[in-house]
Amino acid sequence: MTNLKAQPIRMDQQNLCCVCESKLHGREDKAFCNYKCKNLYHADKRRKRNHGYIKQTSNRLNRNYDILCYLAGPNVEKFCVNRLELSRLGFQFNIVSGYDYNKFGLKLNVYEFSWYMNKNQNVIIYRNKEQNDVSPYVYKRWERKMKHKESMT
Repeated sequence: MTNLKAQPIRMDQQNLCCVCESKLHGREDKAFCNYKCKNLYHADKRRKRNHGYIKQTSNRLNRNYDILCYLAGPNVEKFCVNRLELSRLGFQFNIVSGYDYNKFGLKLNVYEFSWYMNKNQNVIIYRNKEQNDVSPYVYKRWERKMKHKESMT
């Protein structure tokens, strides 16, 4: 993959920022007017490059989650399902949101659901009721990001 540099927009012997199109001052090869435009450019470039994979993985995770919610019902904490039945419903065992090793073996997660593979082709599934609160620092960052997005539109 080639590493292409951002190029300024050239109009009437002047260089313009490639994001906001404001007039550039300084070096001849300068492409951005400030660090905010530079960050926006690279974030957009990164989002476009990874968008397909992220969307595809997110859709698969949501599909697995929907299948587990359908099987569990609203108030079930623990249940057992045959592995073939899960496969028939379209569950993909290799798409997980996390994993952990403990005394029972490998525990795989899809959001609040966890499961263990049993030796007799059964899958034991647990719903974790404990909700982790979002850190106030993460929440503040998210708030700032949302305000910035609203101001950009």
